[in-house]
Amino acid sequence: MKTNRLIQSMTFGVAAVAITACAPAKMVVPADIAALDQIVVTNRSNASGAFIDESFKMGPYAISNVDRKWNTSSSKNLSVVSSEESAGGYAYDFANDKAKGKGECAITGSKKSVSLLSGLDVSKSASKIACACDWSQRVAKVTLEAGNDGKFKGNLVTSAGNYTIEAIYEREGSVSDGSPAGYRVDGQNPVGGVESLKPGRIWLNQSLSVEERDDLSCVFAGLMLYLPTRDK
Repeated sequence: MKTNRLIQSMTFGVAAVAITACAPAKMVVPADIAALDQIVVTNRSNASGAFIDESFKMGPYAISNVDRKWNTSSSKNLSVVSSEESAGGYAYDFANDKAKGKGECAITGSKKSVSLLSGLDVSKSASKIACACDWSQRVAKVTLEAGNDGKFKGNLVTSAGNYTIEAIYEREGSVSDGSPAGYRVDGQNPVGGVESLKPGRIWLNQSLSVEERDDLSCVFAGLMLYLPTRDK
């Protein structure tokens, strides 16, 4: 009997380890963000790329027609990133049962500077992520820039507010690879948050107007679709 119990215990332990190992990594959600309204993402593929259908659902919202070949030359809302400095871009449709918006995002890749004395790469300029959501009657924008510590911070502007935004790097279930696990948005109080790790989640302050919820959710979708660039 003791032998059987030992075997059962060992089997259960191995199974538990296997389940843990297969569990996807999640963003460590700050307590004040976790207290907000949560919207779960569904039907999101684990794959990304130009030939992948990256459509997914986010509560009442539908994200579709993700275009990885889009570039800033056709954008009227992303002047913060010029077509000359852009390292890539993508666009997507964003809609609920009442309205439809168009999301656009552009990325500025890291640039290396060279020491004249050694000829070696000694520093890198900050990378930038910029997204805009156009609802015809209004536009919401976010701009994030990596500082000297490599961490993204910036501003998010909606139809009714101007907020700070910063990346969250801490993860549950895995060690950070240096890319954002998500982002938080703050005004005088926490405004919202987004987990970019798949499948993803977003959080919205209960006090936000319908328009601001739409604005934030559309911008959050753009940040979820961001694929970190790697230096070659």
